[in-house]
Amino acid sequence: MSQNMINAIVAMEDQRYWEHSGLDPMGILRA
Repeated sequence: MSQNMINAIVAMEDQRYWEHSGLDPMGILRA
């Protein structure tokens, strides 16, 4: 899978993925 495809999937699933260290407190609160 190309890096562009991976980036697109990550962007759809978790817009802040590249900013947090794997644990997103705001994402947990949203869930």
